[in-house]
Amino acid sequence: MLDEIRKIESLIDEGKRYVQTRIDEMKLSAADKSARILSLTVSVFLTAAVFFLFFVLIAVALALFVGDWLGSRGLGFLIVAVISLLAAFWIWIKRERWIRRPIRNALLRVLFEEENKHE
Repeated sequence: MLDEIRKIESLIDEGKRYVQTRIDEMKLSAADKSARILSLTVSVFLTAAVFFLFFVLIAVALALFVGDWLGSRGLGFLIVAVISLLAAFWIWIKRERWIRRPIRNALLRVLFEEENKHE
C-alpha cells in the first residue's frame, strides 16, 4: 500500500513538472513570436519611411524639372501633385492585394511557423 502511494506521489510530481515545462515552453514561444512580430513591424516601418523619403525627393526633383521645362515651377508642382494623387488612388484600389494580404500572410507565417515544424 505504501509503495502504491509513493508511485502516485511520484506520478503527481512528474505531472507537475510536465505542466510547468509546458508553461515555460509556451512563455518562450510567445516571447519569440512577439519579438519576431515586433522586428517585422519595425523593419516594415523603416523601409516604408525610406521609400517615402525617396519618393518625396524624386517628386520634388521631377516637379522642379517639369517646372523648368514648362517655364513655371508652380505648374510643374501641380502636374506632379496630380500624378501623385492618381498614384495614391491606384494604390488605394489595390491595397488589399498589395498591402493587407502580404502583411497578413507575413504575420500568420510568424505566428504559425513553429506549429508547422512539428507536424
